[in-house]
Amino acid sequence: MDDQRTVNFIKNQLSLRKPQTESLQILADILAHMGLSKDPDLGHWLAHIQKDYL
Repeated sequence: MDDQRTVNFIKNQLSLRKPQTESLQILADILAHMGLSKDPDLGHWLAHIQKDYL
């Protein structure tokens, strides 16, 4: 399942309101770009998140 379909599925199953859907979309975007690893560069990702979402 692709990221947008997953977000839409969760949104519809939980009947999320707009702010909750936006937060879920941000989380999906971050996870899609960050990926999963045992030793992530948290400083890099924190700077990226602050630049793009704050």
